[in-house]
Amino acid sequence: MNIERGDRRVDVDDLVALALALGVSPNRLLLPDVASGAIVDLAPNYVAQPDQAWAWATGDAPLANPWAGPLGQESEDDRIRRAGEFAAANRLHESTSLVRNTVRNVLANAEVLRPVWEAAQKARRAGVPAQDIAGFIEIMSAMQDDQQGGEDGQGLD
Repeated sequence: MNIERGDRRVDVDDLVALALALGVSPNRLLLPDVASGAIVDLAPNYVAQPDQAWAWATGDAPLANPWAGPLGQESEDDRIRRAGEFAAANRLHESTSLVRNTVRNVLANAEVLRPVWEAAQKARRAGVPAQDIAGFIEIMSAMQDDQQGGEDGQGLD
């Protein structure tokens, strides 16, 4: 096939048609498996780790802005705000008001949540995927809810 040999470029229509034929999303054709660890060339002179590329492509998290400098130069509040704005702009299948309320609540509780963020960053550096960290928090919260429900006979629902 000309596409496989690199003789023919793939336009958006081709990409969508191929994804439909293969039963996958277009992102799956564009990005490697996260487990591969392969660096992803997103644009000339712009690379990302596979988990970062997937989070960006699915609207979950912004990439570092190459024109504004590395994320490390932003304040924590600016990173949270930018992530919230990114989610609101790119997760249109979710309630925009829910996303805005979540960002507002996170910013209001930033000091209390900062140790959670630091622990999550430590886990990410140790190779734990973000979805596993979120899953851990959900499981632990559910276990706590179950315990408290058993103690006083009422759940927190």
